[in-house]
Amino acid sequence: LPSWLTPDNSDNRVFVYGGRCVLIPQPSSPAEMGCFPQNDVTVEQALKCVGKVEISSCVKLNKTINRRLAQFPTRSVHKIKCVLPLPLAHALSTSPALISSIISIYLYSDQREIQSVTKNRRLDWTDTCVTNLNLTRCQYAQLYSQRVT
Repeated sequence: LPSWLTPDNSDNRVFVYGGRCVLIPQPSSPAEMGCFPQNDVTVEQALKCVGKVEISSCVKLNKTINRRLAQFPTRSVHKIKCVLPLPLAHALSTSPALISSIISIYLYSDQREIQSVTKNRRLDWTDTCVTNLNLTRCQYAQLYSQRVT
């Protein structure tokens, strides 16, 4: 970060624009006085300046941000193998986002409702397959803590 940037003068000077972090600079010459505000920046002034800031001037800042973000995992996923009826396995393979709804229904159902689902004729448990599921940590913990009988 530039040495002139402090917590006191950074309000409305840092934006994400075009997928990159943009820092509205202080004017470095009299010609830039009209383009960039010197002291307190209002949101309106800042938004007028964001498009004028050269992205190349923020390259070092963006590289630092990207390097630090690369240290974090992109996604925390638990991969598990499940035995599921073929129609359910097919539905989950075509629409993986359904897993969160299925887990919610399972968690908030009582034992009688779960047994009625397992006896549902559309879900033929004689025709099953082993399928891989990707769960978030929270989903995995919810299923792991739920007692299956």
